[in-house]
Amino acid sequence: MDAVRSARRLGSGKAFIIYRRGLEEMPSTPEEIKQCREEKIRIKTLAQPVRFISSNGRVKAIECVKMHLTEPDESGRRKPEPIPGSEFTVKVDAVITALGQESDWCCLTPECACTLTDWGTMKIDPLTLQSEDPDIFAGGDAARGSKTVIEAIADGRQAAISIGRYLSGQDLRLGRDVQLKAIKEPQKGKYDRAARASIPYLEPQKRVKNFNEVQKGLAKGVIVREAKRCISCGTCCVQTCPFDVMQFNHEITKAVKCDLCVEKQRRNEVPACYAICPTRCIFWGDPKKFAGNYKIL
Repeated sequence: MDAVRSARRLGSGKAFIIYRRGLEEMPSTPEEIKQCREEKIRIKTLAQPVRFISSNGRVKAIECVKMHLTEPDESGRRKPEPIPGSEFTVKVDAVITALGQESDWCCLTPECACTLTDWGTMKIDPLTLQSEDPDIFAGGDAARGSKTVIEAIADGRQAAISIGRYLSGQDLRLGRDVQLKAIKEPQKGKYDRAARASIPYLEPQKRVKNFNEVQKGLAKGVIVREAKRCISCGTCCVQTCPFDVMQFNHEITKAVKCDLCVEKQRRNEVPACYAICPTRCIFWGDPKKFAGNYKIL
């Protein structure tokens, strides 16, 4: 997607994608596919390039074969298989091969004990992000392959927790292998049913002429409304409180009136709200003082 949209911005009026699977199997977001279409970029699906045809040292066509989808493969997507006798050619004057990304592992010296998977990613403990070399931790694309920035940031946070525990001699896994469960019956009485704000975009005819940011972002007032909408439900943490005293302060955007859980702290236990929080957004006390020492009840 990045390659074809860049080509479009650099002057290619007929930039297109050839993809061997269908749109449903494409590892692109629906938003990216929508923006491609808005920018007049065609996506030729169920087609596999076979060879490039050249003349006088320059490419002039791509020979392709049509594909059909069979049973899902190890990635969970239906496996594409060529259709015999369905070869066809597409005239082109330039080709960009965008077949994926891989990490550069030249940083791994011979004394490193860590190894790589068949996909070229580092083998790690998925919970602690620790590699086979105890003092090396990895996350993001290096461990998961091509994923999102959000997942990389989340891995960075978890790796930092692991590194902190590793350096202080604590158990890296303690309290972290909790299976999170979706809330099926939220407290709807405090739920703001306002619709999610839509991100404004630069118009297609303007954005294909430059590399300016496509997403304009939200105005300050809209951001404040979104924040209030997202944190005002008071669902699992409020409902789980065994003392029925927990409240949510919308001015400071924090949970308040948790005084009765002090006894749990003295017993080296976490409060019920912390244990149940599905997003790990509740912090209890000074993490430097007792991080990793609590047991989830």
